[in-house]
Amino acid sequence: SLPVSDLLTVGTKMVSIVGGGIGFAVLVSMVLHFALISVTYLGLTIYGVNVFDFGAVYGAYFALWGIALVGLLVWFLWTLPVHGWFLLSSAYAPKAPFLAAILPIVILPVLGKIFFRGNSDIFLIPLQHLIGEPVFAAIGNSAKGVEDPETIAELAQTVVPAILSTLSQPQLWVGLVVAAAMIYAASEVRRRHAL
Repeated sequence: SLPVSDLLTVGTKMVSIVGGGIGFAVLVSMVLHFALISVTYLGLTIYGVNVFDFGAVYGAYFALWGIALVGLLVWFLWTLPVHGWFLLSSAYAPKAPFLAAILPIVILPVLGKIFFRGNSDIFLIPLQHLIGEPVFAAIGNSAKGVEDPETIAELAQTVVPAILSTLSQPQLWVGLVVAAAMIYAASEVRRRHAL
């Protein structure tokens, strides 16, 4: 077998678990959505009902999934620190990785709210990164300005720039640096445990 560095092993885990898992789920969702639209269109056509234009429906399908893919990629960047934490905790505590990964993320905000009486939101940052809150806030705020929500093109013109604008927030870049540090630390912990 070829010698594989622990950083490569940790990177492979990150790509295969997060990228592969989410990628597979999105691909299955896209195929099922396409099949549902096609079966509905064919069923209506067989019975002589021509409710919608074939080209417009599939154009909206691709525009909608384009928005979803852009949102998913940016969401992944926002949640990368949490994925890095999961890798680090699984390398550090191989016997109880789930407990070591989830417990601090849940306990830290609760203790912060108790001891600071709800005056400090700094303890909610792990939860915000866990769910990718800035991406969902950008989608929600930009969709409010859409006059005709049934027009996917108008939705894409407002939502995609709002999603991409979250890339300029300093929290994201600090989170990416923290994620890189945790991924590197996970590789070092794995390397030291192997000795």
